[in-house]
Amino acid sequence: MKLLAEEGTQCAGADARPLPSIDFAGAWRERLIADNPKGRLDPEIDRQFWASIADDYDRQIEASGSCKRTLEMIVRWLRPTDTLLDVGAGTGRFTLPLAARVASVTALDDSPDMLRVLAQKIKAQGVSNVKLLYGAMESTPLPPHDVVLAAWSLYRQLDLPATLRRLAASARRLLIIVAGHPYTPPHRPLMEKIWALPPKDAFPAYLYILGVMHQIGLCTEAFVAREMHCHRAKTIESLARRLAPAHASQEEIRCFAALLRPQLQRIGKDYAYVQVGLAGLIVHRREDAIDLDLE
Repeated sequence: MKLLAEEGTQCAGADARPLPSIDFAGAWRERLIADNPKGRLDPEIDRQFWASIADDYDRQIEASGSCKRTLEMIVRWLRPTDTLLDVGAGTGRFTLPLAARVASVTALDDSPDMLRVLAQKIKAQGVSNVKLLYGAMESTPLPPHDVVLAAWSLYRQLDLPATLRRLAASARRLLIIVAGHPYTPPHRPLMEKIWALPPKDAFPAYLYILGVMHQIGLCTEAFVAREMHCHRAKTIESLARRLAPAHASQEEIRCFAALLRPQLQRIGKDYAYVQVGLAGLIVHRREDAIDLDLE
């Protein structure tokens, strides 16, 4: 992690020197590059990844209920007359529930397959106030909206200051960022044991983003949502397969299922794996558009 010296800032004592400050933008960039073994920083590789899991991803997100508390917090900051830009909308886990709370939503995503699934859901649910926009957040012209939301979608933004400035410039009233809070799920040690995985490095993504926003002069507030994740399946092995690495063999799945069994619950005829996760929320409000609801 690099340090930047802030000119004119002095420490106490006879040998006063400039105090260093953390270069969050540089640290963020270094972290993304280091965590890129599958090459998903490449836009085309990332689109191929989402194309391969779009339908299954949507089913798992719907089933796990993994963003209920986050949605409840976001709704508190919205107004019925708001226009909302959902950046990195995916299959609409935020787009569709929030569309019922605002005047209109523009759903932007760089994956045509994720937007295809979202379009199917819009049609099936008879939603009329959502517009789809295909493109990358770092290059697509962003029309002004009252509220801009970027939920779990900044993972590919190497030049985070530039992207955050673009998003903030498009927000007439609020910019809301949702990103990862350090957390290790209970089944992770089991996976490390079976597949010799390294211990999970809990990356505080929302704190890095908070630091970058401070660096570029965006005043922010930070919140933490405590989420309940529930994965359900008819058999223990099918549940274990859902949580296991994609390359897992059938024998490894059986071993994992046996170790996972004590952590499971029964919900009706299903086996359920319930875990608590954390999400960081960062809110930037325009200085010329004070929101009394946040006071």
